[in-house]
Amino acid sequence: MQVSLIPRIYVVQPEYWEIEVVGSLPGIGLPALKAYSVFIPLEGIRGKKGIKVIGSNQELSIDVPAL
Repeated sequence: MQVSLIPRIYVVQPEYWEIEVVGSLPGIGLPALKAYSVFIPLEGIRGKKGIKVIGSNQELSIDVPAL
């Protein structure tokens, strides 16, 4: 399984910038549970208060202080 972080596109900076966790399975195979680690630089995709990470069944808001 390949896991990616996909930031949403906004015209105006939101309170929390939403970043979606997307998993894709190239080719034919069965989905399986596996630990993974991915990252994305937050420059240019930070909301006024922080970010919100959105998965298939859970959301997590994270306060990120301004630089």
